[in-house]
Amino acid sequence: MQCIRAVSQRQTFPSTAEGRRDLVRWLRKYKVVMEASGGYEREWANSLRQANFEARIVDPKRVRDFARSAGQLAKNDAIDAEMIAWFAETFTDARDPVHDPVREHLGQIVKARQSLLDLQTSLKNRGEHAAPKVVQQMQAGC
Repeated sequence: MQCIRAVSQRQTFPSTAEGRRDLVRWLRKYKVVMEASGGYEREWANSLRQANFEARIVDPKRVRDFARSAGQLAKNDAIDAEMIAWFAETFTDARDPVHDPVREHLGQIVKARQSLLDLQTSLKNRGEHAAPKVVQQMQAGC
């Protein structure tokens, strides 16, 4: 769900290449701010940046805290879009670091490595407990 508060326009686009192209056409005259959503925002941000938009990604916790401070306790896509837009209007001076694709790529690698290490530790810790022999063999293979 997308929202442009100043003109009360709302629009939804599918998370596809065509949806991203449609969004770019719709946003030509606006600044773009989106909430981080576990990596799902990356393709949208990249599509917008390739179309020469400044795509700002904000911390969802900050937006949620902002919404609560404004008395907005309800949560759904339309409300979230409105709160992100209002947050962006309110904190226009808060500039994010310039997008660096190499740094983003390295960050993804580091995050993936840490996830694998956490999984490896979890499997190792499970191996310390009594388990059927077939389970122990499967865990030893990891």
